[in-house]
Amino acid sequence: VCGAGEVSDDGATQCTSCIEGQTFNTGILGDDKTSCSTCRSSCSATQFVWSACKANQDTTCVELPRIEGVSGTASFFTENANGNGEGHDAITVAPAASIIFGGDTPTDISDGLERATVEMLGGGAFDVLSFNAAGYAGPLEASIQGSKIIFENLAHVARVPDFEEALKRLQFHSTDENAANADRAVTVSFQVEFSSSVVSTRADVSVGIFAVNDKPTVTNAAGGHWATYIQNGAPVTVASDVELSDVDNNGLASVVIALVSGCRGDTLDVD
Repeated sequence: VCGAGEVSDDGATQCTSCIEGQTFNTGILGDDKTSCSTCRSSCSATQFVWSACKANQDTTCVELPRIEGVSGTASFFTENANGNGEGHDAITVAPAASIIFGGDTPTDISDGLERATVEMLGGGAFDVLSFNAAGYAGPLEASIQGSKIIFENLAHVARVPDFEEALKRLQFHSTDENAANADRAVTVSFQVEFSSSVVSTRADVSVGIFAVNDKPTVTNAAGGHWATYIQNGAPVTVASDVELSDVDNNGLASVVIALVSGCRGDTLDVD
């Protein structure tokens, strides 16, 4: 019978040790004798190496974490319809986001996520990805880096539910008036990592944005902007300070000016 760390390739009494890069095939020759075989050199694309080849254990592969509940066009945002640049209320991007690990994942990984990164792709200058911090007590720390929001487990006490709550608090908002008056979309990409080499694949959700054609506006034509006319006098300019605007289209089709409360003989003319 071979001792610990030894093998017998022929079932005889002579025992040897497995060389580097090999592992035991325990018990295949009977009498507690074993043979050596080559370890797996890598894991599949959806796995990572958790422990390297040992004399009595093959390379251990574990499934990468993945994000679910984040796919397709899950959210819709309606652009501002009143022309004041405020837009509608922010919407939640991924209210059903969850982080899933394989059944063989060591708790050292599932309980030791380092960070989550969320990035907005294809957005404009007025599109904003934000974190709703109202009532959030941690323990993750959020930082904004350009179009990214990064949640970090700096205190090393956060667990999977903490990361899931953070992802569910992400919101999208836009004050873009959309001069093209066309529906559009932005992509929000999610990723979590245990280390720089143990990173989930990206999970993307599309935020559909409905365009709204804003009404044109007339300003400086009422209130304190009065024109005074003296009977039998020369014509006066009615609204010298009037301004017309349309935040999403400069091509007005027509302008209608009407005299609605005049007396007999009152007229409007174009100078």
